[in-house]
Amino acid sequence: GHTVRVDVVGEPEDNGGWTGLEVSADGFGDGELILHWGVGKQSPTEWALPTDTQAKTTPAATRVPGACQTIFPSEDEQGCRKIKAEIKADEGVKGFQFCLHRKPNDWLKDGKTNFIVDLAKSQGSKAFRSLVQKASDENPKAKQAFWSCNGAEVAVLASDVGGACKVQAFINSELDLVLQYGPANSDRR
Repeated sequence: GHTVRVDVVGEPEDNGGWTGLEVSADGFGDGELILHWGVGKQSPTEWALPTDTQAKTTPAATRVPGACQTIFPSEDEQGCRKIKAEIKADEGVKGFQFCLHRKPNDWLKDGKTNFIVDLAKSQGSKAFRSLVQKASDENPKAKQAFWSCNGAEVAVLASDVGGACKVQAFINSELDLVLQYGPANSDRR
């Protein structure tokens, strides 16, 4: 299957005011894949063209009518394609919005809407990431998994402790959540 993930890879205070985001597309193969994007100036969900002082990508973006487009590079060793986006919130940007595009008419969105990164929420997750990093440093052999969904960030660390599996789950969310767990069947469900 296909997966799309956005990770914060640079904090504004450490990066000259720029928030670094890494957009990862996994399982899309080698064909041309385009990040079609804009920024939100009045709100995170607005779609607007940024100025060069508000947002940029690596590789560099091309301006098209109403949007910016960045072509994903080839897959890395793990089969993932990545673009780094840098957004400068103090230049009046509140969000980063995107979808993936394959010519001529294939558009991948987050359900029926574009993928949206609310910069205020992503910057507020620094303490969460620091907590997860501290736990990882204390148990460097633990396997790690990270994901986010509908505004909730989740990190899970799992390690072998004397033949038993020790699991630590970290959740950063303003929502009330229920954690369900149990042994997996042979089909992993």
